[in-house]
Amino acid sequence: MEWKVQVAGSVRNPNDEALAPILGSTGNFVLHDATTGLTAEPETVTLGDSSHRYRVPPSNTTMSLTIGFTLPSDYVPQSGIE
Repeated sequence: MEWKVQVAGSVRNPNDEALAPILGSTGNFVLHDATTGLTAEPETVTLGDSSHRYRVPPSNTTMSLTIGFTLPSDYVPQSGIE
């Protein structure tokens, strides 16, 4: 059994052009277990109500954001997930 973690929050873009979330190991969204050092990159990103939206529109309006991570089956939950 894998561990599935979903993080929900909001995002906004104060710039004049639409921006995509920065993903990957140097991106804005990386799950990190402070105790074991385990890291995971997002598997899914949902902006607003659609998993097919890839950019946050300009205008500084708040939009919902949900990010999904999968952790290995041998992972033991710790109190220090960041």
